[in-house]
Amino acid sequence: FFAGRAASRLLVGRLAEARGDLGRALTLDATHADTRALQAAIASTLNEVEDTERLAAAALAENPDSAAALIALSYARQARFDLPGTRETLETTVQSHAENAMAWARLAEARLATGDLAGGQEAAQRATSLQPSLAHAHTVLGFARFLSLALTDAQQSFDTALELDSAAPLAHLGLGLTLIRNGALSEGRREIELAVLMDPTDALARSYVAKAYHEERRGELPASQLDLAKTLDPAEPTPWLYDAL
Repeated sequence: FFAGRAASRLLVGRLAEARGDLGRALTLDATHADTRALQAAIASTLNEVEDTERLAAAALAENPDSAAALIALSYARQARFDLPGTRETLETTVQSHAENAMAWARLAEARLATGDLAGGQEAAQRATSLQPSLAHAHTVLGFARFLSLALTDAQQSFDTALELDSAAPLAHLGLGLTLIRNGALSEGRREIELAVLMDPTDALARSYVAKAYHEERRGELPASQLDLAKTLDPAEPTPWLYDAL
């Protein structure tokens, strides 16, 4: 129960409450692999790379066949910028857990990150067909369609994701980028601002809102947002790119 509630809370960004639930779950079962995997997902969200690796390893040690533990391992490898390793882990995961929608959604992300647009869209569509209520799957499908310049379909996917979870910052970011690409600058900028408000530590979202502010000629706002983005994640290249431009 506590692990399940933690997973639900994670989906809407309630990290502190999720961590509390996971602590209670571990007092009841100290070897629960899915609980360790969820802890690894939280550590990954907070860019705690070493903790992500340690918790993912613990989850796999407790249950090598756990889909959640394998997904956690993919986050650990992604945190080390090992994109081929991330994709390999997820390709293996869906072979043994073909009905796991989150595994397919994560595989879609990994395929997109390695430039496989067709494969990413295929995996995202598999995820949405397996679990139509999984907002993240629709978000990833939206990005796959956006990158393929299928903008109408992309907007539909992001709209669906937000109907399922209006507090999903990544879906707001994707919708904002799609609207801007369609020429609706102010509407798109507002969506990206929502993404920043919902996840203030996301350097990428701040970079994109800075770009929108620049296109609107909003004075010093672009520079201040890019400075924040650089501070939040010095390894993220996008704010440096936009600052140069």
